[in-house]
Order: sequence, then structure tokens, then C-alpha cells
Amino acid sequence: MSNEIDWAAFASPYWRPTTDEQHKLVLYGWRQESKSYDDGKTQKPVLIFDVLKVDGEEFAIGKRRFVTGASSFAEQVRPMIVQAIARNEQVIHILLRYDKDKHYSLMDLYEPKKEYIGLKK
Repeated sequence: MSNEIDWAAFASPYWRPTTDEQHKLVLYGWRQESKSYDDGKTQKPVLIFDVLKVDGEEFAIGKRRFVTGASSFAEQVRPMIVQAIARNEQVIHILLRYDKDKHYSLMDLYEPKKEYIGLKK
């Protein structure tokens, strides 16, 4: 029996912002899905992103996801996604802050095309 523990095996595939801190994110693969809640009957639309980079730490596609149903996030990220699509790009760069009142503040940190782990140009 080995005493070594693979702590990475317990890591969540979901990324969550730290309250009252800013995070620089690179997001990819945005999509909308429906999420069922406690009673199994209520469904709510959510935005899902693959997280490629958080505060300088890179992740392979599919290793970390950011999921939110917050309308404040959706309203602010919409023009960033629209602009990325118009530029024929698959990623957005944002500065995100999530406050104790559960409100998102976003700023576009657009960067020209760049290659990320597992993402082809």
C-alpha cells in the first residue's frame, strides 16, 4: 500500500471566483445549457465556458469550467463574445470581480490571437 495521495484527482472541474478579488481569465467554448435545480422541475439557462487561463495559470481545454446563470454576468459578457465572433476568435480575455453581494463586474482585456494548450489557430 502506498502512502502517496494524488491530490489532483480530487480537484473540481469547476472554477469559482474568490469573493472580492479580481481574476484575469481567458475563456473559450462558450455555450448555453439548461440546469435543473433541487426540485428537478425548475430549469434555468446557464452559460458555460472552458477556462484556459486564470491569473497566469494555464489549463488544458476541458480541465476547468466556469458555469453561471447570473444575468449580471451574461449582460456584461455578451458584447465581448459578439466582438470575439466578429474577429473570428474563439477566446475572450476578461478581468472579473465577484463581490459579496453576488454581483459580477467584468472588463474586456482583449488580446490579439494567441495559441493556448490544445487550441489550434
